[in-house]
Amino acid sequence: MSNEWPNDFLSPSKALSLWDGVYEYYVDKTLGDDDNKGLAVGAGHAFKTIGKFRDILEAGKLMPNNSMGGTPIKLHIADGDYSGEGTIKFPLMPANYLELMGNSGAPANVILPAIVFTGYGITLEYLTLKPTNNYALKADITHNAGVYGVICTEADAVYSGLRIDSGLGIINGCTISNRADAIVGSYGARIFSVNCGGTGNTVGLHADAMTHIRKSGTQPAGTTAEVMSDGGLID
Repeated sequence: MSNEWPNDFLSPSKALSLWDGVYEYYVDKTLGDDDNKGLAVGAGHAFKTIGKFRDILEAGKLMPNNSMGGTPIKLHIADGDYSGEGTIKFPLMPANYLELMGNSGAPANVILPAIVFTGYGITLEYLTLKPTNNYALKADITHNAGVYGVICTEADAVYSGLRIDSGLGIINGCTISNRADAIVGSYGARIFSVNCGGTGNTVGLHADAMTHIRKSGTQPAGTTAEVMSDGGLID
């Protein structure tokens, strides 16, 4: 199975380097306003809520190209607690790549609710996920899902932290604690988990339904470190 794994897709920039440009938007809970256009940082420019960005994305107003190989869309998220917005479910994006960028120096300062995504690709970088009765991230039928420097410590004995169903997932430098599964894949997903941490999980890594999880470095701890079910593999 060695030929199925990319050897240079461990950094957030890799997935976006395949395109010449990125459409960039901005959200600022403190200085933003949802009547703004979201095209620059700060007062008078940024959106106030991620929900506003999601809504106009769903309406097709931000989609630069909905054909295969469409230009990525990057959302810069300023410090603030956005978790009160409730679960953010992004519209189906069959050809465009979505990147959510928090604070690389202080990911704990950018707090988002649960994220649900179906489509070509999504990257989450340097932020904290605070879900309520949901997965922190659920990437469903996603070609590429990259999760870098993300924190999730909100306790939930039912829902997992990061869940990837089918497709390829790269999880690097994340901390997932107090969840049912810290990282779980299903429906034949391929996941590479590298240098992640966390404690208090029921299960650290869970490969279900023909999922293959490859691990490198530290991994989230659980009462049970690893579970392989229905043909899943962890190595």
